[in-house]
Amino acid sequence: MEKTKGKKREVVWRAAEHEYREKDVSWYWVVGTIATVFILIAVWQRNFFFLIFLLIATPMMFFFGKRKPRVLTLSVNDEGVGLGKGMFYEYGGLEGYHVLENEDVLDQIVFKKKGTFNPFFRVLVDSETRARAEEILRDHLNTIDYEPTFLDIMSEWMGF
Repeated sequence: MEKTKGKKREVVWRAAEHEYREKDVSWYWVVGTIATVFILIAVWQRNFFFLIFLLIATPMMFFFGKRKPRVLTLSVNDEGVGLGKGMFYEYGGLEGYHVLENEDVLDQIVFKKKGTFNPFFRVLVDSETRARAEEILRDHLNTIDYEPTFLDIMSEWMGF
């Protein structure tokens, strides 16, 4: 798509926050067993901060494991990237983007924010919409190298 003077380009689509995978009873047993082992280790080591963390994190894992992701309206236009209602990143606040193409599931566009503690965010997109969004992104951002982090790999393994 060519940049037209006075005409704003925009690609809008709806997608879930993340890929949802149904979790069966065995998932909850595995998470509960692992948490119990870590809780026992924390008590044995007298590491009470870790114990408190586990006592808070374990129920949160169960809660977020059951919760279905919200469906957001996403957009890419000549001004920036929009994520749902009220969240908009102008290109000046972004360093670049990387496309993760997946054969069996939706593609992902990973964006890197400038100077923040958690610099990456990703959006799900089908391959046709991704191609149209990339036409706009290429005019405003550079592509970056991105390797999935340990947290990304663990989240994927755990079904988040």
